[in-house]
Amino acid sequence: MQGKRRPMINHIEMVQRQLEEHDLDEHIQKLHEHHGRLDEIHEKLDELHGKLDEHDGKLEELDGKLEGELDWHDLDEHNVRLYEHHKKLDEHDERIHILENQDVMDGPGVQFLLGFKTAIQLFKILYPSLDISYEDTLKLAKDSCGPLTQNDSNSPMMVTNMIHICLNSKGG
Repeated sequence: MQGKRRPMINHIEMVQRQLEEHDLDEHIQKLHEHHGRLDEIHEKLDELHGKLDEHDGKLEELDGKLEGELDWHDLDEHNVRLYEHHKKLDEHDERIHILENQDVMDGPGVQFLLGFKTAIQLFKILYPSLDISYEDTLKLAKDSCGPLTQNDSNSPMMVTNMIHICLNSKGG
């Protein structure tokens, strides 16, 4: 058993010698310096946390203001109205496309009637409250102007007059 104790004693003596060789006071002083630096870092972190808390408060305040402003803007209503307008525009585009590709009869006034129909559709886009059908406008045009002649088909003024007649007849 003494043979096993001797290596252990040797090891303890070696550790004691190493401790004597090292200046523990220097190590302790370095540890205190590191703790001092850590304390400084913790103070700075606390300052930063305080600033972050301030910014969070400001962000929450702004968020509350934005929510208040958005509450009185009914975005869903705007989106629905926008969708309806786009739908109407698509319908008008489709009608104009049909007009452009339609086989038309030859004869006096045909170009004028197509131009007039397109003009009325454009007016309906600009004035959605204008409630007048194409058939009504044609009847009105025939009643107001009588038979259309070839000269009428080239008259932008005639189209303008027809639009004014339609608007006035419907109280526009």
